[in-house]
Amino acid sequence: MRRLTLALLIASLPFTALAQDKSRYGAWQSGQDQVQTLSEELRRLVDEAARARAADPRFLDDLRALADKYGNPWPHLLVQEDFANRDFTANPAWTVASGQFDMDWQGGLYGKVEAPAATEPQTAQPEPQRKWRGEDIALQLLGQILNQGQGNRRQEASPRPAESAAPPPAIPAEAYLQQPISNAFSLDAKLAMENTADPATLAVFQGQQRTAGYFLTYDPIAGLELQRRGASGAFTLATSTGTLADSADHTLNWTRSANRKMVVSIDDTEVLRATDTGFRDDWAGVTWVNGGGAMTLRALSVSGTR
Repeated sequence: MRRLTLALLIASLPFTALAQDKSRYGAWQSGQDQVQTLSEELRRLVDEAARARAADPRFLDDLRALADKYGNPWPHLLVQEDFANRDFTANPAWTVASGQFDMDWQGGLYGKVEAPAATEPQTAQPEPQRKWRGEDIALQLLGQILNQGQGNRRQEASPRPAESAAPPPAIPAEAYLQQPISNAFSLDAKLAMENTADPATLAVFQGQQRTAGYFLTYDPIAGLELQRRGASGAFTLATSTGTLADSADHTLNWTRSANRKMVVSIDDTEVLRATDTGFRDDWAGVTWVNGGGAMTLRALSVSGTR
């Protein structure tokens, strides 16, 4: 009897009420989607707590690590470049700041550096011939007689040898991509370097001059170096030995998490790790600098938190 009464009560509810209740339910989300949403919400709350100094920084770092562990720390794709259109000036548009860039036959962006022509050595110019007068000749003869009398012989100074000018340094080839990137990011680059002794650099930068930011430089002799550069100078954060100049393609992954930790991996092997709080604002873009060797950038993608 009670069951029948309950069924009648439910059936008697107005249709509009049921429709209102039904609107409370949205599309079903998978478990991974729910975890990602929860992780993003947790990171947002942690950022707010950090700005308000509402909790111990170490506790907030632990919460960020927890959010990163179970969700994608960089869910938003910000840059996707594979040069499939064979035009690096559009979609996305790279700006050449110096040097020359071309597309190679495999579809990569190739930066060329040419040393400026050496200047001609400066040779000593001969003094113009002097017109001697009679008084000049007499004074010169008198001087020679006096020097001979004192036992001193004047020797004419030998002309200075021509000084060879040192060749001017090569101007690096730089191309940059103006694209807002969140402070925390994940950068993937596919690149190839031929046997060379010159360095190449990838960097995330702030400002129009592209002189402030984090700079990851590969030197075939010294290896990898991660630097922070800003108004106060350049500071090395981490270094690693190794070689990439073997003409083969390599995959570089560079991440920066919300707790300011950076990790660099080459072909899925970690090579650098550092923590730095020098920059908290977002980045203005990515720049690639070829210091003088032969380096090809085949693909670049960057993901961020927003």
